[in-house]
Amino acid sequence: MLNFSKKYFPLFLLLLFLLLIFARLEKELVFFEDALQKNFDIKIPPNQPLQEKFLSARSGLTEIEILLGGGKKLSHPEEVKFKLADENCAKIIEEGSTKASFLKIKDLYALKFPKITDSKNKQYCLILEYQPLKSTAKNLQIYRSDEKIALRPGYKNASVWQDIHELSQRISQYKPWFFKHYFLWTITLSFLVFSILLVVVLILI
Repeated sequence: MLNFSKKYFPLFLLLLFLLLIFARLEKELVFFEDALQKNFDIKIPPNQPLQEKFLSARSGLTEIEILLGGGKKLSHPEEVKFKLADENCAKIIEEGSTKASFLKIKDLYALKFPKITDSKNKQYCLILEYQPLKSTAKNLQIYRSDEKIALRPGYKNASVWQDIHELSQRISQYKPWFFKHYFLWTITLSFLVFSILLVVVLILI
């Protein structure tokens, strides 16, 4: 029995490794709308919240990316707060914050929260507030695009298989013809089968 366990232990480790990779990928997999665009930046005075309403295009809203920037050195490490609220900017759904002494150009902040399954065609409010630790702090700069904060919502599908299907479709837009449709799935499955067979052969030798 002990010898049997030793033989199949590498196979177990391989399967566990593949499972962990898949679980991590599914956790981090988020589908965003159009790429972030920046036209110009504005200054946000300390302790003066900025509110921006946006429409969720689909269900499964789970993340919002905000493009900070300006490349201005702050006097001290400062705190920037982000809040996701309902359409009236009253009920807070999620909030987060970041601290930095230098907000670089294209410094991206991601506000993550549990998936909202019924978010399609609903309006939400993003609240951004810059809270300096000292009164000598400079104004915060943030990028705008088409008169709105440079942000983009991120979504997850209802199931893992729907996420994989959408990922395959998005990849198909950029990969060559021989990586499209079922050919990519065949290559991936063949690689997994080959890896498992290789471990089995090593065990039997």
